[in-house]
Amino acid sequence: EGLQHCTTNENLLIRAVKFYERMGDLDQARQLLSRLKYCSIDKSWKTMLEGALLEARAGRYTMAREVLKFLTHNVPWYGPLYLAHTKLERDYGLSPEAYSIVEKGLKELPRYGPLYFQAFRLLEKEDLSRKAFDLPRTMGMVSRADSISRELLWKVHLEAAQMQERAAVLAVEDNTKNLDLRTALKATRRSYAKAIMLCPPNLSWKIWLASGRTEVSCGNTNVARELFLRAYDSVSEKGRSTVLLECARLEEYCGDLALSRSILCKSRQQFGKSDWKVWLSSVNLECRCGLRERAIAFAQEALNIHRGTGRLWAALIQLRHDEGELYQMKVLKFALQAVPKSGEVWCEGARIYLNPFSPTFDLQAASRHL
Repeated sequence: EGLQHCTTNENLLIRAVKFYERMGDLDQARQLLSRLKYCSIDKSWKTMLEGALLEARAGRYTMAREVLKFLTHNVPWYGPLYLAHTKLERDYGLSPEAYSIVEKGLKELPRYGPLYFQAFRLLEKEDLSRKAFDLPRTMGMVSRADSISRELLWKVHLEAAQMQERAAVLAVEDNTKNLDLRTALKATRRSYAKAIMLCPPNLSWKIWLASGRTEVSCGNTNVARELFLRAYDSVSEKGRSTVLLECARLEEYCGDLALSRSILCKSRQQFGKSDWKVWLSSVNLECRCGLRERAIAFAQEALNIHRGTGRLWAALIQLRHDEGELYQMKVLKFALQAVPKSGEVWCEGARIYLNPFSPTFDLQAASRHL
């Protein structure tokens, strides 16, 4: 009704296009977009962008590409246009074209952060494909990113550290005789140090945590403990459970299950009512230790508090495997009543139906669940 009176209103058109796309009526959506034919670009570019994204999702790459080219040419000051165009080219496997769009965008908007991060991913893939494990082009782009705002600059160095870590792992795999992972991670540690110096104090725990994980990957467990302790000292109350879970994983990795369970126990006592992940970690730990009954007890206790968490229901369904598929179906029904929109739960239902040795075997039902 609104579009009858305001035929080219951008907000109404975008909502209507999205609605028809969800309903699967793409022809009607395109008919609405055809109203923009005689509108000026200033009043229609947002709706045209939504139309381009619709065509991309529908698999019409050529049409989407042409619209995005037109928009980036006529609306060069809007960063997300370059981002959308870059992602389109990247998803269709055209990395050189994607990078040329990034460069075009950075020429117009040299301080637009998301384009730099997109460039990092493209250049990292290119460097690794050439086995240039020192990432020359990628690190060149990292140096160029010094022009962005200080609020984002620490994220640039954090991203650089993670890229260098991935490259170091591949370099060691490529030359296991002459290269050690602890040595190969020197550049990664330097990037973490730069990130720490530029990071706001309230977010520094994220970098301590990431650097601790890196040290765990190369076997420096004592250094990792120190870094996790720094993360715990600097984290806010809201994120403390995340750090405790990482500490519990570290102790489990080191073989100290008693200490890992103690850390998880502390996490449940302090954050069990607000964070369901502490319960899921407890369930997973007991599963890995082969203590199925303890895992079931934790899952049931967790669901008494976090009844609307699909991951916990999915874990409980998996744990009931020994009781048989019919018992799992009963748990599945309870789960779907509690969390009817949980993808994890529906996938567990499909898994039950896909077992060819079960009386519940039904490919059509599995397809419906998926």
